[in-house]
Amino acid sequence: MRSSNSEPTASEIAEEYSDSEADIAGAISLDSAEDVGQEALQEVAEQTAYGEIFLADLISRQVTLSLAVAATFLATIFSIPLFNYFLPSIATIRVLGFTLSWLLLGVLVYPLIWGLAFYYVSTSKGYEDDFTQLVR
Repeated sequence: MRSSNSEPTASEIAEEYSDSEADIAGAISLDSAEDVGQEALQEVAEQTAYGEIFLADLISRQVTLSLAVAATFLATIFSIPLFNYFLPSIATIRVLGFTLSWLLLGVLVYPLIWGLAFYYVSTSKGYEDDFTQLVR
């Protein structure tokens, strides 16, 4: 190499550049998809910046899903009193011996809860499966 007091020559600069270029190319080239998965798994396990990005993406997707499901549930529950207030003539219609508002609140809310729970679990599982495929 060169001494610390002398200016680098063009050939020395070219040699350093080609060495670092080979190092970069070697680091970037991957033999198979398995190497990509192993690298991603290592990033997550070692809690590196890239691993944090993978986890942050999974967490943000699940938080968004949770908020969407919660907002749907709360909007439905809070719409029942609004339905009673703004449409009292429809809310007092009798269906199967119950007023429509009680039927909505006491019976039809449960299938909604089951549907939202099924949607949340299946979508969350899909997100986790995507994450697992990424790190394998």
